[in-house]
Amino acid sequence: MSDEDPSEDEVLAALAPKTDQLNTDDLIGRPPFTVTIERARSAGKGAEQPWSIEFSGCSFADGRAKPWKPSKTMRRLLVAAWGPKMKEWRGRRVTLYLDPDVRFGKDVVGGIRVSHLSHLPGNRPFTVGLTVTRGKKAPWTVQPLSALSFFDQLMELVNGGIVTKQQVHTALGQRRAQDVPASEHATILTRLRGVQQTLPDTEPNGDEE
Repeated sequence: MSDEDPSEDEVLAALAPKTDQLNTDDLIGRPPFTVTIERARSAGKGAEQPWSIEFSGCSFADGRAKPWKPSKTMRRLLVAAWGPKMKEWRGRRVTLYLDPDVRFGKDVVGGIRVSHLSHLPGNRPFTVGLTVTRGKKAPWTVQPLSALSFFDQLMELVNGGIVTKQQVHTALGQRRAQDVPASEHATILTRLRGVQQTLPDTEPNGDEE
């Protein structure tokens, strides 16, 4: 055992739960963080946790990539702000944080909440009425996030292990990012992400409010 004080990453790694999805324990001791959506999928009606959202822009202390499976309240927020076409969410950004006061039934269990979103109407704060407890609604406001530059989106894909630098150079045709016309950005990013997504027809039943 080392006599040196453990690093912050080592301390957080010791707290990380051994699960295949992002949960509240992963966020203990972590400030709000912003990620970029790489894939959003729906498991269909009747699934206990119907949505799975994979992202880049954040690495956890245990080094594992874990999808976020949002609660019903946060699913309602995303659809209200962005609409139900999940394939259009690729490349959009979201800031997540741990809210220790989230309830499940009568128990206070904590939950993962959203504070900021990109691609909001008019790039302004967005407010929607959401069910916070059974039978009770309250206004929920998220703040706008500016979209990342084309170069920063490419670097997120590289840093997140989605693609290699060589794959980026190939996709750019050996050009510098700043030399690529804006009309090509979406096509190049879609090709690099290389994912297909399904669209939810309706919001399925879910977990905590």
